Amino acid sequence: MSTSGFSRRARHRRGVAVTEVQPRRWDLAERATAQYLDQIEPAWSIWYGIGARQFYAAASSGVAISRLPC
Repeated sequence: MSTSGFSRRARHRRGVAVTEVQPRRWDLAERATAQYLDQIEPAWSIWYGIGARQFYAAASSGVAISRLPC
């Protein structure tokens, strides 16, 4: 163990080949749906949370003008 308390036997240690990892774009269809709903519903702010994998909506004005087409 090192002085920090963590083992030095990790995935990225000296002498081990580096693994290339490509970044991923998660839930593209859901993000597109949230963006579309946000554009067609001006009284609502709509977004998709990739951590919780849920849609969220909050009224942007004091009164909701229409219902969401879900």
